[in-house]
Amino acid sequence: SEHVNSHGMVSYAKLKAKPKDLHDYLLNVAKIQQADFAKFTENEKLSLWINVYNAYTLKLIIDNYPIKSGFFKSAIWPKNSIKQIDKAWSKNLVKIFGKKLSLDHVEHKIIRKNFAEPRIHMALVCAARSCPKLRNEPYIASQLDTQLSSQSSDFANDPSKVLVNKSSSSVKVSSIFKWYGKDFEQNLPKKDNRFKNLGFSNVEQAVLYFIEQNMSAKNRELLHKHGKTFDYLDYDWSLNEQ
Repeated sequence: SEHVNSHGMVSYAKLKAKPKDLHDYLLNVAKIQQADFAKFTENEKLSLWINVYNAYTLKLIIDNYPIKSGFFKSAIWPKNSIKQIDKAWSKNLVKIFGKKLSLDHVEHKIIRKNFAEPRIHMALVCAARSCPKLRNEPYIASQLDTQLSSQSSDFANDPSKVLVNKSSSSVKVSSIFKWYGKDFEQNLPKKDNRFKNLGFSNVEQAVLYFIEQNMSAKNRELLHKHGKTFDYLDYDWSLNEQ
């Protein structure tokens, strides 16, 4: 709450200057024993993993802040981007259960593998502007469904993440759905799917159905009327910095 504003933008300079709360949290995470974790409820487990992923991403950034850009990487990625950090997702920096894991391992081998919850893609934040907004509160088991629904609604109604174009009768969605679209297929209804007869693939139908379910009534009407073709938005990897 001290370093993240209501738009999910982070004050990395202030966080780097005052990192004690973050470091204390990560020290507590490192003390968790696997036997105790096994007794957690599913929501407690998922809340913990989302918080751990986001917290270690913050640590990764402040450990490398201000980010130093490389000549060749800058030809492809923004200079103030997590993409400039070597092995950002593959280095083993997450300390838990007496092990060291990578952010990739936490996301793909633990969260995506063990939880049938596509809304995690609206909650895991990789420090980029095109990511979902970072909440300025932790995820908590008793509030997890409400928090994930809020994140999904924010995402679906943000024109930088879902853009319906009236003039071209098209819809462009975040590249997150290109990378992880299959995770949304599990919730695609076999009936009452208005996108089935528009020539979209199953993944595209699942993505549009998810977006539709989380849109405001006004935006949903625009999607139904003008969402005739489907494409993905470019991803802005610039740092999600205030």
